[in-house]
Amino acid sequence: MQNTSTQITGWAFIVAAALFWLSWMLLPVKIGLFFQPSDFAAVHDSFYLWIWIFRFHLFGVVLAVMAPVALGSLLIESESRVVVWPRVTMAGIGLMVGACADAFYYHFGAWGALDMNGKSAEVVAAFVASLEVSTEFITCLTRLGRVFGGFGMLVFGFGLLKWKVLPGYIGGVAVLIGLSAMALTMGLRDDLHLYTPVFHLYALWLLSTGVVTLRRACVRAECSRNSPVFVQRLHGHSKPWWFRKDHIDQEDAQDRNRNHDVHKTHQRQDTQPLGDHRYPPIAVQP
Repeated sequence: MQNTSTQITGWAFIVAAALFWLSWMLLPVKIGLFFQPSDFAAVHDSFYLWIWIFRFHLFGVVLAVMAPVALGSLLIESESRVVVWPRVTMAGIGLMVGACADAFYYHFGAWGALDMNGKSAEVVAAFVASLEVSTEFITCLTRLGRVFGGFGMLVFGFGLLKWKVLPGYIGGVAVLIGLSAMALTMGLRDDLHLYTPVFHLYALWLLSTGVVTLRRACVRAECSRNSPVFVQRLHGHSKPWWFRKDHIDQEDAQDRNRNHDVHKTHQRQDTQPLGDHRYPPIAVQP
């Protein structure tokens, strides 16, 4: 069951990365922070394709929230849960706030494409101007989402590096994403387009985490261990869950030898005659 849970978690990260990144790259029209009069005509030209790809992107954001939650449930026995679950909470809030901001562009982009179709340039310009105040608030949500998500990734990265529940480069990239997202958003608040490299790096991080998790699940399936998936306690010490397969095979051999010795001991006891050493005499009271 635990191995199946690990596989589900790995695939959740991979599918989230695909929907999150690929759908955005395939989007026919990418609307900037503020609507432009030409955006609505471009969306109308590929209306149904645009709205469906945008929907896939929003589902990718939601799945990017769910995948770390699944990872946190696998680490419930590890001390790293003290940073994994705060990361899940904080980064999840950041992603969902960003999804709400994306939904604003999705709704008004689709509505404006239909409502402004065939209208004069003056009417379209007036419609764009009417959205300016609302868009200002949405840009604030975008900044909050990126800062919250970045802070969650920063804590998560330090936790991974501290407890080594995932390979070091996963934690290092998480720290880089967190610092970059917070620095770019708070330091260059009017240049939010500079966040694009962080977006691509985050999608790559999702994919890498999913591949690593799925690969370790395959190793666990080969070794068929009945112990926790991520942390093995051998000889009183915590071992990382990605420790080499030969270590697992060696421990399996030791377990088989111990079980064989116990079985032989029980056999000897069962074949011994019933004597006084097994059933001592009962003292009779005078």
